[in-house]
Amino acid sequence: MIRAAYALVFLFLTALAAHAGDDPYVRPSDIDLLAILAPAPAPDSAITREDLRILLDLQATRTPEMVAMANADVQRTLQRFSQVVGTDLSTARAPKANALVDKATADSAAIFLPAKAKWQRLRPYVQFPQIKLVVPPEDTYSYPSGHAAFGMGTAILLANMVPEKAVAIYERGVQFGFERAIAGVHYPS
Repeated sequence: MIRAAYALVFLFLTALAAHAGDDPYVRPSDIDLLAILAPAPAPDSAITREDLRILLDLQATRTPEMVAMANADVQRTLQRFSQVVGTDLSTARAPKANALVDKATADSAAIFLPAKAKWQRLRPYVQFPQIKLVVPPEDTYSYPSGHAAFGMGTAILLANMVPEKAVAIYERGVQFGFERAIAGVHYPS
């Protein structure tokens, strides 16, 4: 999940330079995820079995604080990075930064949604009934993760705006994606 997010974000940000104005920063024709990312692991693969083991461990050890954070991060908003940056990143306080992240998020969805449709990796709680959700269910496929892409994409944009906090921002970006495994809606792979 994290490697796929890094690849998507790197390619996405590389393509940002090619587009300006009201046009999309990047178009689906700029990045072919089906040619770049590995296919999702097969449902009966060793990777999926290891994913299930990890998910069950996470489920057994998740704390109320982890559950609260996973629920808060269901919403993909720049404001979820406020604490690590040390300032209010709400739309009212940071409208231009929010507009940038919102546009980048919309553009990236146009790239990863076709890959989800192609690979159709079921969400863990659909494939394995023993996985118990702590967030609302999703009606899309699991791979690649839009939340992991958002977390890392936002982290890259923010780290360029606030380079002195880059390490903490990147850690938050990784956490944003990994919380989806904690919540039971994504696989750790």
